[in-house]
Amino acid sequence: MKLTLTLHAGLESLFNQQKKLELALDDSITPVSLIPWIRDNLLSGDPKQQLVVDDAIRPGILYMINDADWTLVDADSPLNDGDEIALISTIHGG
Repeated sequence: MKLTLTLHAGLESLFNQQKKLELALDDSITPVSLIPWIRDNLLSGDPKQQLVVDDAIRPGILYMINDADWTLVDADSPLNDGDEIALISTIHGG
């Protein structure tokens, strides 16, 4: 299965300045299991803590699946081939 992951509002800095990634994943990956997969496979070092806390997206980061908040989908149902995932930071320095 292939998914597109897009990063917005500074999150691309955690992914080598990439704003868009094409991911090839197991067909059984769910919205819940995608987050630790991203942490374990795409991030290294301190950036892990900037994005994920206790296997969940850290507060202040929107997690969207096909332009809808991920909480509006069945978190335990597998994602579909071609789904678009967006991570958008709402955290701003001050």
